[in-house]
Amino acid sequence: MQTKENTFRPNNLTEYQVLTEFLDAWKTKHYTRMLEFCQITWRFNEKDPEDTLQKFFGQKDLMDYNVDKSNTFYSHKSCLCKIQLGIRFYYVNAIYSAKCVATLVREQAAYTPSVSGNWGVNPISMLKQTLRKEAGK
Repeated sequence: MQTKENTFRPNNLTEYQVLTEFLDAWKTKHYTRMLEFCQITWRFNEKDPEDTLQKFFGQKDLMDYNVDKSNTFYSHKSCLCKIQLGIRFYYVNAIYSAKCVATLVREQAAYTPSVSGNWGVNPISMLKQTLRKEAGK
């Protein structure tokens, strides 16, 4: 279990790089690594954030993803962005395609949005998905 962290460690990564790192970690089921790219406030509020990530994403085997850079929305003085993406995953003997929106927040500490902070994925935002079961799979 990784300890909770509400501190700022500069990483100079763009929102797209953070989302890609998060998704690549999900693809390999490396929950400790996924946690590194989560929103600071979300990590701070979870009793066991790594275990929560495993419960959220562990049953779906991510196969591939496509980040739609043309469909990105920014708000709150560029401290929050929503990025649409497509994902494919294996779940209960079937392959699914899904669309979802990842919300990323830029923070220096828990509850401290800042344009000079780090981007972090709010994993809850990725749970709402528009699913389509792929035919013949």
